[in-house]
Amino acid sequence: SLLSDRLAQVMARAERENRLVATLVLDLDRFKNINDSLGHTVGDQLLQGVAARLLKLVRQSDTVSRLGGDEFVVVLTGLEHTAQALPVARKILDALAAPFEIGEHEMLITPSIGIALYPDNAGDPETLLKHAEAAMYHAKHQGRNTFQFFAPEFNLWATERLHIENGLRHALARDELQLHFQPQIDLSTRHIVGCEALLRWQPAEEPMVMPDRFIPIAEETGLIVPIGQWVLEQACGQLARWDAEGIPPIHMAVNVAVPQLRQPGFVDKVRHTLEQTGIAPSRLEIEVTESVLLDKDERISTTLEGLVALGVKLSLDDFGTGYASLSYLRNFRFNVLKIDRSFVMELHRNEADIKLIRAILSIARDLSLQTVAEGVESEVQDVILQELGCHIGQGYHFSRPLPADRMGEFMRQQRGA
Repeated sequence: SLLSDRLAQVMARAERENRLVATLVLDLDRFKNINDSLGHTVGDQLLQGVAARLLKLVRQSDTVSRLGGDEFVVVLTGLEHTAQALPVARKILDALAAPFEIGEHEMLITPSIGIALYPDNAGDPETLLKHAEAAMYHAKHQGRNTFQFFAPEFNLWATERLHIENGLRHALARDELQLHFQPQIDLSTRHIVGCEALLRWQPAEEPMVMPDRFIPIAEETGLIVPIGQWVLEQACGQLARWDAEGIPPIHMAVNVAVPQLRQPGFVDKVRHTLEQTGIAPSRLEIEVTESVLLDKDERISTTLEGLVALGVKLSLDDFGTGYASLSYLRNFRFNVLKIDRSFVMELHRNEADIKLIRAILSIARDLSLQTVAEGVESEVQDVILQELGCHIGQGYHFSRPLPADRMGEFMRQQRGA
């Protein structure tokens, strides 16, 4: 309420003096991880530290406010031109880049900043804040730890994001989620040996929403936890139904996000799901991306160790995209390396990609890891991967992701079952 009142006052003054008002909305990137891993007391102290640094950067006539959660607002008054907001945004990025020392913890936090100006972008406090927030979300989308000035097209982007978030909150209850399955083919025997469960969202009376649009939002909002559990249960249940139909057994690969791995009872949920569906643990392959290995949260390590003890296979997805060091392969007991599609797509005309894949396969062979090449789209890529010694291929060359009934038919035809 005080922020709204302050904004109204400085906007009225700016109109009289023919000046500008800049509103900066800051959101702390991945702050939820700190609350989840170190507790709300540490999180609160970090927020106090952020507030203290922000106060040192502004003039007496400016305003610093905390809207709630990890979102702050800085109001800059009496500006003569837009560019005067730039130094403050850069100072905020620099000031928050220094580590925060809280108790025995040293923490790094980065902000995403959105900037909107009166009267250029809005004529009232509520709209000005809304537009600054839209710019902030765009800054997050651009990779975080940066700032963006508001542009009209951001409203469309922010509106779509809000629409996706609101729809996703009801998707499970409305039975709008579905799984498709993409076959994984043994490159030497040409038999199907597994498949990857891929999530799709079909809102009522709307076009299908693809994962790259809604999965990041599900992870940011925590919705990925119940959705991920649904995927696990559905994937294992479908595997059991194919078994009951007499289809030769295959393994099932399921993607799991970082927020799921942080859940204390995740391993128990996996165990319960396997018991309920009658699926042997060795037939379930939990896929994690390389980025999970950079997370220092001990709960993730404990979860991965628990999954290994349960007998579930671990797969490192998108290998080679630049996150992991080789030491992680020594410290974590993975069973499968998935070669990222970016290395496969130019394989037939790029000698450098062939050398990279050969190196990855050599590492995997020495560590007794199975290898899966993603994004195989042509016969020539298939042949080269066979010659290099890759075990399994996955991609449009073999099959697009299929609904459960068509996947079952594909397996029957392919295996003669």
